[in-house]
Amino acid sequence: MAESTQHAPDTSGLEVAIVGAGNGGLAVAGYVGLGGARVRLFDIVADRIEPIATRGGIDVTGAVSGFAPVAVATTDPEHAVAGADIVVLVVAGPDQAAAARPVLGGSLHGD
Repeated sequence: MAESTQHAPDTSGLEVAIVGAGNGGLAVAGYVGLGGARVRLFDIVADRIEPIATRGGIDVTGAVSGFAPVAVATTDPEHAVAGADIVVLVVAGPDQAAAARPVLGGSLHGD
């Protein structure tokens, strides 16, 4: 099999907050981190965040691979989104409203 020539897109200069440190959130964080973005990762589950905070990033394997730095890995939603150019919500459908509330600083329209 031929070696992959795919690369992460150039995301340098962007501050990207990822809400959700499950499989999908880690994939997004790793991909934009490999592209050069300053990644801010938030999850309510400390056990998902602590290893990433300790290592300072995520090992990415697949079509693109490498070590993706994570500047902020936290369970504090305000800290996670402070200064972000983009906020990406990566949680299961039924959990989206609950995950978005603290990031938006309160209730959602219609609550």
